[in-house]
Amino acid sequence: MPQFTVAIVGRANVGKSTLFNRILERPKAIVSTIAGTTRDRNYGQARWRGRDFQIVDTGGLEEVNAISGGIKKHVDIAVKKADAVIFLVDLKIGLMPQDRAVANFLQKLKKPVILVGNKADSPGVFAAAENPEWLKLSFGKPLPVSAANGAGTGDLLDRVFEFFKNKPDEEKSKDFLAVPPIKVAIVGKPNVGKSSLLNALLGEERVLVSEIPFTTREPQDMILIYRDQPFLLIDTVGMRKKARVEPGLEKVGVRRSIVAMDRADVILFITEAQEQMTSQEKHLSELILEKNAGLIIVANKWDLVEKQGPETMNLFVDYYNRFFPYLDWAPVIFVSAKTGEKVQKILDLVIEIKKNREKFIKAEELNKFLKEVLSKHWAIIHRRKKSGAGARPKLIKLVQEGINPPKFHLVTTSKAELPEGFIKFIEKKFRERFDFTGTPIKLGVRHIKKNKE
Repeated sequence: MPQFTVAIVGRANVGKSTLFNRILERPKAIVSTIAGTTRDRNYGQARWRGRDFQIVDTGGLEEVNAISGGIKKHVDIAVKKADAVIFLVDLKIGLMPQDRAVANFLQKLKKPVILVGNKADSPGVFAAAENPEWLKLSFGKPLPVSAANGAGTGDLLDRVFEFFKNKPDEEKSKDFLAVPPIKVAIVGKPNVGKSSLLNALLGEERVLVSEIPFTTREPQDMILIYRDQPFLLIDTVGMRKKARVEPGLEKVGVRRSIVAMDRADVILFITEAQEQMTSQEKHLSELILEKNAGLIIVANKWDLVEKQGPETMNLFVDYYNRFFPYLDWAPVIFVSAKTGEKVQKILDLVIEIKKNREKFIKAEELNKFLKEVLSKHWAIIHRRKKSGAGARPKLIKLVQEGINPPKFHLVTTSKAELPEGFIKFIEKKFRERFDFTGTPIKLGVRHIKKNKE
């Protein structure tokens, strides 16, 4: 059965994200006094009294505009899918008309609701929970808590626990726990379709989609099961040029997105097929390269490109390889998040790349490869330096020393440096022999004395 889910709902600035972070015991959601900071549904895994459950942070139900209309839709989805609701109000400010509107909304859904009064940071505010005006919401007196310092949150979690303590703990399926999720970060500049692609992968509208830049304000983690393989999908904020990044929420969101990329096994670098690459894509590609993760270049909005045949695709691949010559090992896939074309193939490719990152090649295969390369390209290795200072160092063997990403060393018999061009040549031949599609490989040099192997 699905995991027990609790949604946190309320008007803007009552402390929903602060309470969400407090329950998770880590700062997953961005907290700000700016109304509308949280826009998408932010999911987290919590544990209380030996039981796991899912907690959902939602956007504030406030003013009506293009963005907040989408927020209302996401709150509606979150509450309908939840097993119980934490209805959060602000004890310091007192009852507001928006609180009554939220109460009316919740009463129609007939879900179990816990009315919680936040910001009970002092005895005076704590006592405000006894004010009879709260009874107008028809959910009894609020349970006073302070999300900021944690006061009362244990009592709140005890109340939540009462809702699901007798439900079977079947979410701990052996199949799910036996297979760790592949962590996939979705990265790109604003408005290339990251959130649309995420929704297409999930098969539902989990994140807000808008033409307004910076609609996604914080990284989001979401679990997807595909062919019995769990994926942890990490939606990141659209990253603009540094000079254009606004201080405050956007800057925090970008910083957290860069950190979130460190967790990824594979990064989906989202681009627009119908648009030329810019210096910002160049910057993002260099940032991605530093992460040493697997990589897929996703050419989104393929439905907007005319003449979509193989020849056109080959021209696009050549263009990407010229623009990102250091990423020529990354596959390019052409998709349409809008129509769903080839979206699921991304997941198949992610699985393949994860296997390539964990590949370990036997020593005899590596040495056989090295021997063949040296015999076929003897002149490249043994030609003398232009200065006449002596022969190139002798290559003894090729050794694999790690995975994720795969790491190899060429073992030589002197301290003379191997030309960078030759190392790249070896890597090229290496990729031709062994399939390392979608993952960087690290090829270094290790020097040993002649009397040692």
